Amino acid sequence: MKHILDECLEEIIKTFKTTTNKYEAHLKCYPILNRMASNDEVIFEVMKRNIVKPKFFETKRCTPDFQLTLIDETECFMFVNFFGPNKEKRTDYSYSTMHHHDDFLLSTINAKGAGYTSMIFKQGYEIDKDKMEAKVDLEKYVPHSPGKIEFIDCHTAHTIFYPETTTMTYGLWSTHYPTSVATKFKKHPIVQKNKQLIKNVLDKLEFNIKKIGVAQYREDYFYPENGKLKFLSGQILPKNGEHFVQNFFNVAQEFLNFPDTTFLKELYSKLKGTDNPNCIHFIEKFIENERINRNYDTYNMYSEKRNVPIEEYRKVYDF
Repeated sequence: MKHILDECLEEIIKTFKTTTNKYEAHLKCYPILNRMASNDEVIFEVMKRNIVKPKFFETKRCTPDFQLTLIDETECFMFVNFFGPNKEKRTDYSYSTMHHHDDFLLSTINAKGAGYTSMIFKQGYEIDKDKMEAKVDLEKYVPHSPGKIEFIDCHTAHTIFYPETTTMTYGLWSTHYPTSVATKFKKHPIVQKNKQLIKNVLDKLEFNIKKIGVAQYREDYFYPENGKLKFLSGQILPKNGEHFVQNFFNVAQEFLNFPDTTFLKELYSKLKGTDNPNCIHFIEKFIENERINRNYDTYNMYSEKRNVPIEEYRKVYDF
């Protein structure tokens, strides 16, 4: 008998493979997103499948939060994301740099937690690279409340603000136009292995690969400063943190109330004696029902131009 997770993921993949209009495909998947968000067995299974992956606990993150991959197909891909609060529980700072996702569409549902607020801007923008300034119009400032689905169109900038408490979302992505043969070819292992070489050749030939239907993923970044919206040529990333394992188990214990201690005991038996004492330590604490606190040490919660006070946005936009 198929697990509900497999049923949902297979239906999403089938929808995107058989629906030419990708906007329509997203709408068709909204009932599936709701089904996934309303059933904790889905996220429990996701956690179990990821925790047994080789080198999973060697992961490092630039924030105390993380995402797990559910789908990675040519037609669509999907993550579950965990957004946590900053140390002071402040909600008046942006979580990451204001950005857009180029040719990609995003449907996201708040599956668990109180949610966060975000600014979603109007599609398209102007950039003055001489002044390093941009013009991007605001569409709305919205709360992402429990169970709410939000759609982000292609070339549409957005930014989210730190939640007061941990929030979990499912994010479903696709291009905004039909998947081409060229895009499918792009996933071939040989192409993936030599993609930088191929890109360099195409750049020298000044070849526009969008003309053959290959989706591009190029983010532009922005931040407000003294009443003006500034343009960034690249994202500001804080230094990678060192507490992924601890915060993973904090989320599993405090936020998700992950119930399968039998699974964890079996995992503990497999890992005991291996070179992963940190992981074993927190599995032991989880099994013994000892509280696993969230660890913010080594994470920079207030990186300049990335984590911007909401007051700076109010100097540019009326909301």
